[in-house]
Amino acid sequence: NRYFKKEYDAFLNKVPYQTAVIDNIKVRYQYGGKDDATVILFFNELEMQKMWMPYAEKFWKKYRFLIYEYPFHTTNADKLIDFAKRLSIF
Repeated sequence: NRYFKKEYDAFLNKVPYQTAVIDNIKVRYQYGGKDDATVILFFNELEMQKMWMPYAEKFWKKYRFLIYEYPFHTTNADKLIDFAKRLSIF
């Protein structure tokens, strides 16, 4: 709805997308929140990462967060964690 769009646009102004290349795969991500804090990881496929915005806003005063577009489908938790680990160094 239009309220979500307005809130999401404000979120993007605070935490714009960045890009990185991991294993020759270009990925968009948002990394923000409190410096030197524990990272909370939010990810999804197929442009659904917008749904994590309200949670990131709720936690960003105490935690860091990483929201990213996972570039392929897998149910392997080790692959997900490894990918996020390599992305979080950017």
